[in-house]
Amino acid sequence: MAMDLVAVIEHKMTAREVLTIPSLITASIALRKQYEERHPGSKLKLTNWPGPHEMTADNLEQIWEAEADGENFQGEGMNYYSEIDSFFGEITVNRHTINVTPFPEHKYKNLRDTGNLEYILTLNRQLAKLFDVKRILYTVDGYYKPAILAEQSRLGWSLDAIIEYGNETFGVPPKEMNEAVANLYFIDDFDLETSELDPNKKVQSRWGNE
Repeated sequence: MAMDLVAVIEHKMTAREVLTIPSLITASIALRKQYEERHPGSKLKLTNWPGPHEMTADNLEQIWEAEADGENFQGEGMNYYSEIDSFFGEITVNRHTINVTPFPEHKYKNLRDTGNLEYILTLNRQLAKLFDVKRILYTVDGYYKPAILAEQSRLGWSLDAIIEYGNETFGVPPKEMNEAVANLYFIDDFDLETSELDPNKKVQSRWGNE
């Protein structure tokens, strides 16, 4: 499967507080340890706003306002995107959520590998703890129907609103690990058992029906 995976995590930060996210990640020993154990010998990339301009609270607000209207922000002398580059991947900071895509494990099919699944879920749980939350939505970014959930996040929807829409549209996602991954939309309340994953187990797959 060629689709990228997206983890959506809630935050309750103001635009000014959002500016500190790179510092929070850099200070997290747990995140750094998790990455280094999975990628021994890899150089740790700096976590920062890539620019080209210094990110400001006003810049973030203008980006979010444009996205809420379905537009691409192009303010002169400002950054066009609210993205953070980090050693473990890319983070898009939305008004109420962050969208996380790990690298090099960015393809959704990595969730069908036991080692990658354990790493991805554990990494995102550590990241969620920085925002004092214990709920993570997983979906795809691409042409499959559940990808609309990642788009709603970018539009500024709250995580509760996204989950409500997802449940009404696609049904309440399963909690059994193999079924959850195959659903292309699942929620981790820090309760999913990664040990349940069996790459050889055949389950009904949403991407086989769309």
